[in-house]
Amino acid sequence: MAIRVLIVLAFLATGAGFAPAPLPRPSRKTSHPDLDRMQGTWKVTYAGRGNVEMVVFKGIELVAEVKGGNWAFSRAGSTTSVTTYQITLDPSKNPRWIDLTPPGPRGPGIAGIYKLEGDNLILHYGSRGAPRPTSFSDPDAKYMQMTLQRIKP
Repeated sequence: MAIRVLIVLAFLATGAGFAPAPLPRPSRKTSHPDLDRMQGTWKVTYAGRGNVEMVVFKGIELVAEVKGGNWAFSRAGSTTSVTTYQITLDPSKNPRWIDLTPPGPRGPGIAGIYKLEGDNLILHYGSRGAPRPTSFSDPDAKYMQMTLQRIKP
């Protein structure tokens, strides 16, 4: 009788070693509501540095396409993006933070602040690698301000 019990226990012990692995857990990563609101195509309506409108952008219609966690700039009507970035948001900061990181080894990203007002997205940022601005009213010429308006489908 003791031999039968040992055989049953040995069988159960080896069978448990070959049990199927548990299914992977669903990802807990969710996007932030601000990133959801940014999805779509945006037209650049203002670009300035130090509260002075940049003439270089006059007559050039730039658009930004936000898809998933990526941001791509292009000229309106073009199918080729000029610049592509990965978006990272931190809406817990005041003002809210946005980081635009280029893919690959293209140098440092852009640290900025943002606000969403209806169908307008306002960005305030420095050059690549520059410190993040602390307010939208900073007139320092090292910071760029860009206003984008959502293009409705």
